[in-house]
Amino acid sequence: MQTLDERILTEFLPYRGLGWTRTDPRFPRQVGSVPTSLVGKGPANCVTLTTGVIMGAFPNVPWTHDDYRDLMLWDGARKWSPMESVIRRGVGTNAGIPNPTGWTLVQGWGAGGHAFLTRGLGGRLIVYESSRSARGTRARVATAAEIKSDYSRVGYAWLHEYAPGECATG
Repeated sequence: MQTLDERILTEFLPYRGLGWTRTDPRFPRQVGSVPTSLVGKGPANCVTLTTGVIMGAFPNVPWTHDDYRDLMLWDGARKWSPMESVIRRGVGTNAGIPNPTGWTLVQGWGAGGHAFLTRGLGGRLIVYESSRSARGTRARVATAAEIKSDYSRVGYAWLHEYAPGECATG
């Protein structure tokens, strides 16, 4: 079985070069419980990127339409629903900081909201995101302090290497 690094980077690749949109975002391929009507060529946004990558990286999780809605933040009153979904499915753990040596789903809130993934490299993080300011999908380097300073409230869910019932030998 592939490592989480391999699975996430494989799922991130189809998003490279895609533009950004607030309305009518697309998923580059079918994963999890993503409606097939949303799969196709077109721009993405932060939640289509994080939803698609997470569902694709954990293909053996029985993702439901409710999980899809939570990862996509359909209920604006539930600001932390992406974290709740990965924790409920057993692929994430609530945390107070980004994982310094692994993967983290991050949800930040300030003037607006933004979801992204980070990969810890000791004192630095690689941020995988789709944003208006980047005009699409990108990877960049940041520190945990820089991320925290960008938002008035930030939630973190450390992603597990494997889903419940999986192991390294598959």
